Amino acid sequence: MVTIERKFRGLELWDVDDVSSSVREEATAAALAVLDAEGVSPIEARYAQFNLEAMDDRGDLDDGADLASGGVNEKHLKAGRLAESAASEIIQKLAPDRALPHLMLGVEEWALDQYQATQVDPTKKA
Repeated sequence: MVTIERKFRGLELWDVDDVSSSVREEATAAALAVLDAEGVSPIEARYAQFNLEAMDDRGDLDDGADLASGGVNEKHLKAGRLAESAASEIIQKLAPDRALPHLMLGVEEWALDQYQATQVDPTKKA
């Protein structure tokens, strides 16, 4: 198996095309640091959010919803949200004129492809 070395282990930020690449890199590094501190990989964080969105699409998301039954790992979801907040803080500090304050964590295609082919998470911290 070939491991592709990437600067942020496959983590990327979505909806931040309007900020400079240097700001994006610093924000992505901040998000990855939070995920690492929480012991959650970028793929784990993304899958938690994806499963939450799927529950919402099915109409299964209400105040009493059992997130685990929808495949949502709450620890991973929380870590992803903390990581998004860390990235947002960096962007707000370094690019205060940015029009859209929202962003999402994403995972690069190579990492998803490798995970789906092998069921081994290439975005986990070694």
